[in-house]
Amino acid sequence: MTVKERILGVLRGEKVDRVPWAPNLPFWWESQTDEFISQGEIPYLKSIGADPVIRGRLPYAGREWVDLFMFDIHHTYCSMRTEETDGMRIETYETPLGDMKVIHKYSPNAGWGLVEHPIREERDYEKLIAYFDDMTLNPNSSVYEKLIKKWGEDEVVFIPDLSPRLKSSFQDLVEYWVGTEQIAYDVMDYPETIDREYPGPEQRFVQILRQMPF
Repeated sequence: MTVKERILGVLRGEKVDRVPWAPNLPFWWESQTDEFISQGEIPYLKSIGADPVIRGRLPYAGREWVDLFMFDIHHTYCSMRTEETDGMRIETYETPLGDMKVIHKYSPNAGWGLVEHPIREERDYEKLIAYFDDMTLNPNSSVYEKLIKKWGEDEVVFIPDLSPRLKSSFQDLVEYWVGTEQIAYDVMDYPETIDREYPGPEQRFVQILRQMPF
């Protein structure tokens, strides 16, 4: 069986030739030596007898994570810029209602870690809503199609990111925009505000998925 047949067979509850094995390598891969990484992720997976399934990104060629989207992201009035200095990375989201800043700190042992969320009070949610309301997604599967052409449709399974935020809207609030502790208070204190923010991006993502070529 091909990798694709084996993976799809298991998902459908069908009998397959063997149990598929598809290790997900982020974090572990990034900690390996330059010589090891130079071989590339897919050749390495094949060399150990794995079934290559690349989840939400391009296969590693170096250490950099590159998202695999099926659309282009555009903003008219909002923007995002990134600055790195002294082991800190600051992501600034600019909106007509004010800026939001996300701060990451670098650790040689663990990489980048988020240390400061941008939403601290109710009015900050208005900035977030403005940012997503300004977002336009245009279908574009060209990168996905190039990967299929290079590696073949049957021997590597690529799973694109289906959301420009890489996760559900509420999970995104918890992990990135607000934080676990603060979201617990906000859900109780500002339930109507959370309800307005939560489904907005998801509805846009669903609309774009319906235009995908698969």
